Amino acid sequence: MKRIALILLGLLLVCGVAVQTQQLYLGMYWIAGAVSDPDGVGTDGRRVVFYKIDPATDPSQGYADELVGVSGLSGRDNNYMLNAFEDWRLEVAPGKYYVAIVKAADGYGANPVEVTLTGQGYDIVDQSLVLAAGAGVAEPPEKPTLVEGLAPGFEEIRFGKRIYQRELVAKGQEFIISDQPEVNARLTSVFGLSLSHISMVLNEGKADAKTFKISASHITKSSGPSGVPTAVNFTFDFNVEDETLADGKHDLVFKASNIFGTTIETCTVTVAGGEGRLLGVPITYPSPLHLKTTSSVTFQYTLNRDMDIEMVLIDVSGRIVKRYQIARRDEGGSAGVNKVSWNLTTEQGSPVSSGIYIFTIINRENNKLLGKGKFTCLP
Repeated sequence: MKRIALILLGLLLVCGVAVQTQQLYLGMYWIAGAVSDPDGVGTDGRRVVFYKIDPATDPSQGYADELVGVSGLSGRDNNYMLNAFEDWRLEVAPGKYYVAIVKAADGYGANPVEVTLTGQGYDIVDQSLVLAAGAGVAEPPEKPTLVEGLAPGFEEIRFGKRIYQRELVAKGQEFIISDQPEVNARLTSVFGLSLSHISMVLNEGKADAKTFKISASHITKSSGPSGVPTAVNFTFDFNVEDETLADGKHDLVFKASNIFGTTIETCTVTVAGGEGRLLGVPITYPSPLHLKTTSSVTFQYTLNRDMDIEMVLIDVSGRIVKRYQIARRDEGGSAGVNKVSWNLTTEQGSPVSSGIYIFTIINRENNKLLGKGKFTCLP
């Protein structure tokens, strides 16, 4: 069994490439174990199945299977190795599953034994499957065929009001989100979507992995036939669901399946956490601006979390020129990058004059000054 563990580890090192773009997804999570043959009837070529719910009872839940012995992936007598991710319908996450051997024509099989997935990418079944007459599970139904190119696709994923930007994350920039973000996504497929197979998986493959199922209550818009829509928009609000993300970096894996396969989109996000604060220095653009040619100025700043914000613009004499009251989660009060535009009109509705102006950003929850800056208006 130690040799099998080393083989598994080698396969993981060779094949364990992080998926960052949409594609047909057949990941790898290896299950290995041994088979006992007390009657000496032979184990080679027998079919071992891995499942959560007996596929003969409920075939929609999916299963993985492989041959025992030298005919299978293990390549060793009385041993088996299979990939739990083989069937897109089978939800793979830390927890309790079963392995068994299908009852063959000679009447021999092996009754189910329990295996607990740890989330490490491979697990070895402690208890051997025992080949015996009259034992085993029923032959499972055939799996649906995967046809590349016909799986669903995620057109857009938003955290709050911001579109997830994979390219910036790939360059090393953090994508800051709230610890209770509102997640919005649009999903399409010309061949129809299976609403029962849409999910988000937090930190897939890790010990703290958690799956969030997208149900009918999360669907905000649907197009096409009611049973198999060709496009859906859904919203999953962590605040409404009473779920909170821990501080730090997370992978949120979005999955969608139909009869042709499973598509995934991985979003790597960061929860900054802590007391409300600015991350970095606020900026304005254009700066300086020319009143004859410019009609607005934009203030950009990054918040570590959602919060109620007040932004006040004053002139050099201390007179308030413009005041903004911004609610948490709105643009200007959301975790991550915020952009607030001013049309260069005062509170009284008159055009602003040339001069130097100062802006302050205040957390309205505790009246704490988060940051400030200045900009120049030229004639």
